[in-house]
Amino acid sequence: MMEKEPFENRMNKLAGRLTNIVLLGFFTLVCSLPVFTAGAAFTALYVSMKQYLKYEEDKALRIFFPAFKERFWISTKVFLVHLVLIAIFVWDLLYYRTGNSTIDYIGQAGSFSLLMLSIFELTVVFVVIGEELCENKALVVIRTALDMAFSCFKESASLLGLTIAAIVICVVLLRPFILVLPGVIAYLHYPIIEKMLERYRFQVNHKQYLKREKK
Repeated sequence: MMEKEPFENRMNKLAGRLTNIVLLGFFTLVCSLPVFTAGAAFTALYVSMKQYLKYEEDKALRIFFPAFKERFWISTKVFLVHLVLIAIFVWDLLYYRTGNSTIDYIGQAGSFSLLMLSIFELTVVFVVIGEELCENKALVVIRTALDMAFSCFKESASLLGLTIAAIVICVVLLRPFILVLPGVIAYLHYPIIEKMLERYRFQVNHKQYLKREKK
């Protein structure tokens, strides 16, 4: 029979985990303040949270800032593309809401669908960049993220739903904790992302195997 870990050790681990989640969430928001740097901040959050939870790194912030610097340009370019697209779709949605014709209703539906697609795919972008699943080109990253999002639709939808739920709960009930929200979301995302990566890599390898077999 295995001996139980001492209570003091468990409490120290819990305190360390909470500390890292709080610090990562706080510094992600701080590094996102210029807005255009949010892409690099959330990519660094994903990378550091994974290293901390999977490889049991003692201090996640040691990973956060190097990851922020290393992936800054590609994350920023991809995020700005999404920011522009989301702004256009939101403007279109507001524009079509002023009318009551059939064309206006179609425009609303189309704008809303494209907006949701962009946000849905954006939830996977930081994983793609953090895992270096493709070359550092904005359009290639977006294409890979779309492929991954729809190939692993259940996991991607779970990530988006969990994010929305956490934001709503925090804004409505737990506003003082909003400064650490990104860290909490990244922590909750981790098990889902690990399953998604395993499934996606298997699918990619299987496709490559089939191509080789055809040749």
